[in-house]
Amino acid sequence: MRLVKFDYSDLPVEWHNKYPFKPDDRFILTEFPIDDEHCNVLDLQTQRMYSGYHTENFIDLTRDEVFNLEEYDTFKKNRIFN
Repeated sequence: MRLVKFDYSDLPVEWHNKYPFKPDDRFILTEFPIDDEHCNVLDLQTQRMYSGYHTENFIDLTRDEVFNLEEYDTFKKNRIFN
């Protein structure tokens, strides 16, 4: 499980509107057990699950980004993130 954001930097500009993600969206990413090239991501804000996206299109949040998440208190309370 990783805290991530979608990375548009390697995608052609004409593909940007084909993805349902915004630059400020934050996700929990889990990889498929039998296919590490694809993943599930859970949007922290909407609790919407997205499945089948390429893992390489997501980048880990920095430590500062994690601690600035509004949801961080929930992680801490539920011991999801230490």
